[in-house]
Amino acid sequence: MPKSYEELARENERLTMALAASDLALWDYDVRTGAVYLSETWAEMLGRARTPTLTTIAELEALVAHADRDAVRAALRAVLDGARDDYRIDHRVRAADGRYIWIQSYGSAAARDDAGKVVRLIGTNRDITWRAQAEQALRESEERFRRLTEMSSDWYWELDQELRFTRIEGHGLSSVGLRPSDLIGKRSLEVGNYELVGLSVAEFQRLRAERRPYRDVLGRLRMADGSTQYVRVTGEPIFDDAGQFLGYRGVTRNVTDRVLAEQAREESEARFRAAVENSAIGMALQDPDGRWLKVNRALCEVLGYAEEELLARGFGVLADPGDPGADGAALAELRAGGRDTYQTERRSLRKDGSIVWIQLALAVVRDSAGRPAQFITQVQDITERKDAQRRAEQLALHDALTGLANARLLGDRLEHALAAAKRGQAMVAVLFIDLDGFKPVNDSCGHAVGDQLLQQIAARIEKATREEDTVARPGGDEFVVVASAWAQREEIERLATRLLHEISLPVAAGGHTVSVSASIGISLYPEHGTDGRELLHSADEAMYRAKRAGRNAFCFAAA
Repeated sequence: MPKSYEELARENERLTMALAASDLALWDYDVRTGAVYLSETWAEMLGRARTPTLTTIAELEALVAHADRDAVRAALRAVLDGARDDYRIDHRVRAADGRYIWIQSYGSAAARDDAGKVVRLIGTNRDITWRAQAEQALRESEERFRRLTEMSSDWYWELDQELRFTRIEGHGLSSVGLRPSDLIGKRSLEVGNYELVGLSVAEFQRLRAERRPYRDVLGRLRMADGSTQYVRVTGEPIFDDAGQFLGYRGVTRNVTDRVLAEQAREESEARFRAAVENSAIGMALQDPDGRWLKVNRALCEVLGYAEEELLARGFGVLADPGDPGADGAALAELRAGGRDTYQTERRSLRKDGSIVWIQLALAVVRDSAGRPAQFITQVQDITERKDAQRRAEQLALHDALTGLANARLLGDRLEHALAAAKRGQAMVAVLFIDLDGFKPVNDSCGHAVGDQLLQQIAARIEKATREEDTVARPGGDEFVVVASAWAQREEIERLATRLLHEISLPVAAGGHTVSVSASIGISLYPEHGTDGRELLHSADEAMYRAKRAGRNAFCFAAA
């Protein structure tokens, strides 16, 4: 039967408790009902009160960033359809304060129906936006370890010549569930639920056989309830005045909290190292002077260097080739405490000399005195995204066939030219060009030949004009030239004559040799108009007069 929210919560209570001290949030999804149980760490990740969450898959999906939803659905569907054995994806979710955090989610099938279909998934979520707080968290953890050690209880004991307990004093023994009467008369290694950790029984027995002292020998006690307690034992041999061995005396300390905390810290450090090394994003640790302490494989791939080469070069290898000191002010602020993070997008130089666009993020890790101890550096290759943006901008502002400015960019360029002309009291000419005889060529030779003809005509017009002039193709077989800063009308006439000549030359395209001519209408600022729309309209009318006059000619707009 499908399980209710409450059943899911009860079933996962023990695992939830086990994960309570970690940064993992347990989730349990009943596919048939859509019910999802999440341990209390999930609410904490989202900036809410730490409490278990009972929700539905639809409500969870609403928290996922819109851009990530398709990928999340696809990953989940792959497991439910049997295409994958496990669910694994990184995605963004909206926190309580409206910001988005990155979640690393893992899961696998926990139950299937009689037909083999997955009916239950269990997994964990982890907040992977955490980077800069790593060292601070470890420092705080170490401080907790110290305080726990100071607060832990000890107990005193004595052993006779046969290494049997003869005396036990102190209240600390009760912390491991034992009473003095449980140990008196027994050898330490005869306590059935006690075992050494990190030291073999043979080595420990040899120490005692040689009557040598020992310090901080770690042992493990298995409790009746299934839990584990850790103790550290320090002992020294006792001799009488004649040097006769009498036994041992020492102190045992319950160090369970410290050992478990150290294990958690080591696991956290291991996860952090693994995250750095296996991250798809380039990552590095560096000291305040910019020397790399650690670089991962992804960073080596982004920049094209071997690990030892990057370690030798340091942070300066990321410098913008056009502005090597671009990051200097931000780094100074990070070192001085004026800011804790820095992020920018810019170019960098690969080892082979090629340019790579990177997203650079820096976070400072400070010591207890507030001084920068390390920088965590993230470097992501965003070259493809930048190229896509450039292509999108090109498509948005340029004609796809000829690469000339399109109507939108033409309007902007014309307005800029007019603004400059008004300031400098200069002339601006708008030449509206329409090809004569293009349609017959297009109809008889095909669109491919027509397209090649337009491309070659566009190239000829660009060649006949100056670099500062704008050449545009608003559409079809029409072209517009915006000629700025001309001093005399005669110069415009010479330009129009040159354009007529270049356009009328034969064109070889697609195995054909074709020819067209052009009719050109010309309007001048300020003589024929004071804004772009008015000048384009006047030039268009003049172009039609040129066509009526016999084509292959130009006409100025009427005053």
